[in-house]
Amino acid sequence: MRKHGPSHLRGGSTVSSADMPSQNISLRRFQTETENGPGLAHSFRQHVSMWIEETGHLSSITKAMMHPSYLRIIGMGRDVLPLLLSELKSSPEHWFVALNAITGEDPVPDGASFGEAVSAWINWGEERHLCC
Repeated sequence: MRKHGPSHLRGGSTVSSADMPSQNISLRRFQTETENGPGLAHSFRQHVSMWIEETGHLSSITKAMMHPSYLRIIGMGRDVLPLLLSELKSSPEHWFVALNAITGEDPVPDGASFGEAVSAWINWGEERHLCC
């Protein structure tokens, strides 16, 4: 195992790798069985369920978007767009950051309401034959 030198923190404090918690954190529940096909759909649904269940109580949308399942959905890439757009249409949630991160686009006009943002993304997906 490679040792790292101390990391400097604000205020002159330092922390070394010996001070850090173990890196052996299991991420198995956040991994997909496959990266395409039925495995992708199954994994997507699992992550949507975990995200909603584990962040529904949060008042901060920013904190909800930092949840591992939300980030994992972003990591699924363009293949997940039809699933994500369908989810947005059937059960509107704050998927806008994920959609923007995956596509690099933002079809939502400035000042749009939540409902208008949902409609803008659904229209975007329909124009590209990705959903609905």
